[in-house]
Amino acid sequence: MKSTHYIGFLFLTLLVAGSCSPQKDHFLNRNFHALNTRYNVLFNGRTAFEKGLADLEENHQDNYWERLPLEPLYVQEVTDISKRQTAEDIPNAKVFDLAEEKAVKAIQKHSMLLKGRERNPQIDDAYLLLGKARYYSGRFVPALEAFDFILENYPEANLAQEAQIWHAKTRLRLRNPRQALLSMRKLLDDSSLSPESREPAHTVMAMAYLQTDSIPEAIAQLYKATETAYNKSQTARNLMVLGQLYREQQVLDSSNITFERIHSFKKFPEKYRIHARMEQAKNTVGTPEASPAAESLKTLLKNSDNQAYFGEIYYLLAQLENKEETKIALLKKSASSSKKNGLQQQRTFETLGSYYFDRAAFVTAGAYYDSILQGAPDQNNLRIRRLNRKRERLNEVIKNETIAAQNDSILGLVAMNPEKQVAFFKEHIAQLLLWKAAKETADTPGSDKTFDPSNWYFYNATTLAYGRAEFRRIWGNRPLEDNWRTSDRMAVADLSVTPVEKMEDTIVSDPALNLDYYLKSIPTDSTEIAAIRTARNQAYYRLGLLYIKQFNRPLLAASKLEALQQFRPGEKLELPTKYQLYKIYQDLQDERALVIKNDILNNHASSTYAYRIGGQDFSLADTGNTTPEKVYAAMFLAYKAKQFDQVIEKAAMASLQFEGEKLVPKFELLKAYAIGKQSGPAAFKEALDLVAVNYPDTEEGKKAMELINDVVSINKKP
Repeated sequence: MKSTHYIGFLFLTLLVAGSCSPQKDHFLNRNFHALNTRYNVLFNGRTAFEKGLADLEENHQDNYWERLPLEPLYVQEVTDISKRQTAEDIPNAKVFDLAEEKAVKAIQKHSMLLKGRERNPQIDDAYLLLGKARYYSGRFVPALEAFDFILENYPEANLAQEAQIWHAKTRLRLRNPRQALLSMRKLLDDSSLSPESREPAHTVMAMAYLQTDSIPEAIAQLYKATETAYNKSQTARNLMVLGQLYREQQVLDSSNITFERIHSFKKFPEKYRIHARMEQAKNTVGTPEASPAAESLKTLLKNSDNQAYFGEIYYLLAQLENKEETKIALLKKSASSSKKNGLQQQRTFETLGSYYFDRAAFVTAGAYYDSILQGAPDQNNLRIRRLNRKRERLNEVIKNETIAAQNDSILGLVAMNPEKQVAFFKEHIAQLLLWKAAKETADTPGSDKTFDPSNWYFYNATTLAYGRAEFRRIWGNRPLEDNWRTSDRMAVADLSVTPVEKMEDTIVSDPALNLDYYLKSIPTDSTEIAAIRTARNQAYYRLGLLYIKQFNRPLLAASKLEALQQFRPGEKLELPTKYQLYKIYQDLQDERALVIKNDILNNHASSTYAYRIGGQDFSLADTGNTTPEKVYAAMFLAYKAKQFDQVIEKAAMASLQFEGEKLVPKFELLKAYAIGKQSGPAAFKEALDLVAVNYPDTEEGKKAMELINDVVSINKKP
């Protein structure tokens, strides 16, 4: 009896072992490998793939202020597999790698290619999974090979049509729309093509036409793709793009009808239904219908379920608003409501930054630009690079506005008598206590309006903006966390902090409530006060130059220079300030130019500025050198030959003749060197002062400032 059982067990073992071989075309072999492929290896691969796809869709942020892509995932080609794990566009690369691994395993272990025919019906599914996993990993050429293999070796498979669609999509990723169009036209001509497959085929056709900027053809294909709705999410997206295309073509009636289809379809994803309402409102910007559209949007704000969209809604309400004050208030609400939508918050910050930039509020604009640059995940993005260059132009303005504002505050305190100083700080501390108490009470209405620290020089907005810029320049983008010095230099800052308006984090708890802390901080030494006053005056002068030369804001420049004159800045700055005001008022055809001209000619007749205004002809034609470069080369040779008198005279004449040329600062610096050689350190310092004051943004101006510091240091040595 035992021997019978043993023989039976041995028979079953041999039977199972025989069925494991992929080289035998038997019923048991085919079914064993088919079942093992489908319910084991491929099941795990598909699970990994679906998880990666779900994560990508969940983490993807669409920019609804631009035309949406028809495929909701931004995937860029990655040719180096070692770089995929850190690619920003493929955050779930490891999951797709696992799906690819399972697909490869299914093919290698369970393929039954016998006599040129695949006997395992699950292998074509494995190749399809392989191609999709590679596609979403950004490896489009290997993905294309997988789809090609299916079309060549499994033309009769039930998924061949799906493989053709994926093959065409991959062609588009490889910038080959012509082949994709040919493939999809052939597929759509097939009468056996199912309605479920026609929908994505028309979508791919639309993608191809959009890639070639064939908008009318893309509209036609999208219209056909949306006649059915087997894939609710893709159909809603197709309708969204279709409505946007109609708007681009100025066919607003068709656009509104298309968006209404999305909004009225209850089974479409909620994000598309909400945005369809907003897209309809966008169609009314600048029209009489803007006001009713705004009222319709406000109803969305009453539903807390729509909180994720509040930032976009407030931003759109700002676009519909005519009153400037209300518009800015809505934009600030958008910024504070967009904490979880980085794209929207960046857009709002940029709009606010541009608003303040256009109104010459450069410090405030710089703070908003900083918020964008610190939070941008891709610093190499073209838009971010342009914004960074724009922001860098503001560095010098913010630096000097900081010095001017801070030193004005300090000098104002110095001018008070002791009783007024004590009363002033007591009032400040009382207001600060009220503000801190209101801040700590989260539900206190208007708590951020009780006291505004930005009005006080210790927490001045310009100081903070400049400090942020300097910190970012030295340390990079650091989050607020422990051990920040050792953290990653490229860490992304928290975009949830709204710039400028929220200064509360800068308040130091203990010293800020101590009267002695403030009183002791007021300078009393006359030398120190004089230095503060000098720095303030230089900042005002440089701001005047910056606003006229870099930003073409003559009125703003004139206001700084006029204020500087009221300070009585001394001989060093008095005449340059008058001359700059003369040039500004002359360009503005303001009668004040004549008053300043007569002042300079009568009271400073021997100055270079008088020569410039008087129009004397200082031609250098007799030297035979007519270009600034040749003149400078000749003067440099004269300097080497120690002909300092000639250098001083010719440099002054060249500065007048070539005014406005890039080499003028070089003439002035060379003249300063010649004066130093001829007349000693004191005269050298005075000449350098003129270069530093008149050309602060040039290399020569900066070099002059360094030399001034060196001369001062030498003179201080015992």
